[in-house]
Amino acid sequence: MCVHLIDDYTNERYNPFLLVSVGIVPIFVWRYLVEKYLNVALIITSIALITSVILQSKGAGLGGLTGSDTGGIFTARRGIEKTLFWITIGLSVLFFALAIITVMVTG
Repeated sequence: MCVHLIDDYTNERYNPFLLVSVGIVPIFVWRYLVEKYLNVALIITSIALITSVILQSKGAGLGGLTGSDTGGIFTARRGIEKTLFWITIGLSVLFFALAIITVMVTG
C-alpha cells in the first residue's frame, strides 16, 4: 500500500503525515523530522555566530561603536567584551557539535 513511500524517502511524494495516518511510522519519518530541526538549529547558530564575530571587530573593541578612542594597545577584555568572547566560543562549539550530529544523522 505505502511501500514505495517507505523505500524512497527522498521521493517528492514522500509525506510523513500520510505514513503516520495509516499507522506506519518508519525510521525515515524520525530521520526526516530530525534533519529539519537540525538544519534550522544550524542556521540560527550560524547567524548568531556571525553576529558575535562581527561585533568583536579586531582592534576596535566595543568602545569604537560609541565613538570613543580605542587606542593601539591590547587591553584585557572586561565587561561586555569578555561576555561576548565567551558567547562566541560557546556558539562555535555548539555549531561544531550540530554539524557533526547532522552528518551522523544524514549519513
